[in-house]
Amino acid sequence: MEELSALVAAAQRGDAPSFGRLVERFQGMAYASAYARLGDSHLAEDVAQEAFFDAYLSLGNLREPAAFPGWFRRFVIKHSDRQYRAQPPRALDLGIIQAMPSDWPDPAVLFERGQERQSVRDAIAALPSAQREATLLFYIEGYSQKEIAAFVGAPLGAVKKRLFDARKSLEKRMLDMVTEDLKKERSTLQLADKVEFFIALREHDMKAIRALVKKNPELVHVKTEWTVASEGYFWPINHTATSWAAANGSVELLEFLLEQGVDINEGEPLRMAINMGEVDIARLMLERGADPGGYKLCIAAIRNEREIIELLVDAGGLVDFRDGSGRTPADWAQLKGHDELVEFLVERGAKKPKVLRREKSRWVQTKGCAAPSAVSALGRVIDGDGHAIDGRDTLTDDLCVTSLRGTNTGSTVLETGIKIVDFCAPIRRGGHVGVFTPLAGVGKGVVLSEIFQSIWNVHDGCLVYAGLEEGAYTAENQRMSWRHDFGMTESLLGERVVRVFAQASDSEEKKRRAAETARALAEDLRRQGREVLLVIENQLALVEGVIPLMRANISITPEAAVTTLYVGHHTVGAEPIEFTGLDTLISFDLARAHQGLYPAVDPLVSSSALLVVSHYDTEHRRLAEEARKLLLRYEGLHAQYERHGFDALFFLDEPTEDERVVLRARRLHRFLTQPFMITEPWTAVPGESVSLSETLKGVREILEGRHDEVPEEAFHFKGELAQVLEKASASA
Repeated sequence: MEELSALVAAAQRGDAPSFGRLVERFQGMAYASAYARLGDSHLAEDVAQEAFFDAYLSLGNLREPAAFPGWFRRFVIKHSDRQYRAQPPRALDLGIIQAMPSDWPDPAVLFERGQERQSVRDAIAALPSAQREATLLFYIEGYSQKEIAAFVGAPLGAVKKRLFDARKSLEKRMLDMVTEDLKKERSTLQLADKVEFFIALREHDMKAIRALVKKNPELVHVKTEWTVASEGYFWPINHTATSWAAANGSVELLEFLLEQGVDINEGEPLRMAINMGEVDIARLMLERGADPGGYKLCIAAIRNEREIIELLVDAGGLVDFRDGSGRTPADWAQLKGHDELVEFLVERGAKKPKVLRREKSRWVQTKGCAAPSAVSALGRVIDGDGHAIDGRDTLTDDLCVTSLRGTNTGSTVLETGIKIVDFCAPIRRGGHVGVFTPLAGVGKGVVLSEIFQSIWNVHDGCLVYAGLEEGAYTAENQRMSWRHDFGMTESLLGERVVRVFAQASDSEEKKRRAAETARALAEDLRRQGREVLLVIENQLALVEGVIPLMRANISITPEAAVTTLYVGHHTVGAEPIEFTGLDTLISFDLARAHQGLYPAVDPLVSSSALLVVSHYDTEHRRLAEEARKLLLRYEGLHAQYERHGFDALFFLDEPTEDERVVLRARRLHRFLTQPFMITEPWTAVPGESVSLSETLKGVREILEGRHDEVPEEAFHFKGELAQVLEKASASA
């Protein structure tokens, strides 16, 4: 057998085939260990894939190659635990058995087989965890006791004892049943091939891709089955290699996949190409028979992808297609203010759109162009020393690297257009903001993106982003994610964004230098009259000396300011001491998300220092305090109300008053929702940006009870109060 240390060392040097042989050697261990924890063969395969991919990305952190077995097992345990937490309770649905087609085997037989398989799982589950894992590794996967000992990190004698005890617990018949059952459920597609294939795609290694597909042609149809994106690597779930080619603009890969007979429409890779603005890929796909579908024209119109729209129209895309909201591509183009696109679509046969409400250009504050010193960095990725690290030409202009200490000349709100943020947690212009939550699935990324969009659309400003690259989390993968998930165009990224990255493995000094450079660039842009949002990732912010540096350099003028935003997975109230005293804290509420009340910002936990200082807007402070009391009271009433309605409140001291609380709080909760621009391609609902004055007007009228008779549903997912009343009037 190939010497393990040499194999690991070769893989660490970037030799993909060596890592493939590691996968072949340890795939059974990964599967059996995961199955021992999850009791589900499909989930176990998913975990094994996740663990190998995670290990591949982290190979550089393994100091001793011989320790690979135990080190790798930690990834298996990590992803098994995540899968276990993610699984809902499952129950046998007898209705499925009763509804089986007549040409299926007898339902009673199938049910009996299901019971038999369940007996197998029950027998395995009944073993203590250590015995269960050792049994699967030894009897099912065929590993030696010595190999098992190295993998689980236990003495050889302990492994022998576990197997002996397990044999006593499981009779031979049950062991045979276990072996037969598990081997039947194992996928026919080799795990090693799949892992190697995805790694080859990630590394853009066409030679390896061709060799793997020649060995196993089914690989071209394999879809992503695990949350690679959660590891900081761009690749949406349930997509094939064709989508990957579309996302990366790889014509060579796409042509190779088409040679293998892939369906050009499977997984809708053309939509991916539109999202990513890949014109050449879109052209090739349409030439090879991709469906131009009318809704794709709507997406391209939202994204303002003129060249792609021309390709779609030439390929037969329906210019008068109406999406789920009843809007045509021309409607979307006009709504987004793309006048030239409207003219083109009308010339190509589209009906001239009705006069629609445009995005609120009245918000834009034009400040002119930036001077050359910082503009050379816009659209680029640089390190702490000001050197380009994006593979493009070196920067021609010197970067300003001296940050000036300034003074706060005012404390106004940096409006975001997000009602719940501007009302409940107004951002202090030039202040320090924490966006913290340990929760997943609450839309934090969407809210952050909308805040970014407000800097560009509302304030005509710039974004300076500073973070640490680690493993698959790279500046390039971040760019792809921003393009696909948040619709950030290349022109926007090129003209309004500069990103500064250090490596997670860098020294503290080098990381601080990256933060200093980001701050200096932000200051340079501010001096040129640009409003700037400086975003500091959590790991970089917690480097010693970084936050004091950010707070010591505060420059705010009536014309421009630098507002600093920190992003982390902390719980508000239990965040690290370094974040003490932030001007604004924005957190999220899972219950609000479950009710479809997006954005799911928590109105009770989120806060702003502006709402407690005497010199800030008196009316806003009064309304915020009154709304908080109302929502806090409703927090204690809503569980009973949801179950039994107003009848559940009969025993309270003032049931009439509390009924009024419920009625207005529910309307306020729904008024504080709104659709976002970045979700338009998926929801077909135009995004809304609402000024603070309009938000205060709506809150005031709801609290005063002026709209108690308006159905609460009318308030949901609308912008200004006028839209709510318009919807209610139309439904009456």
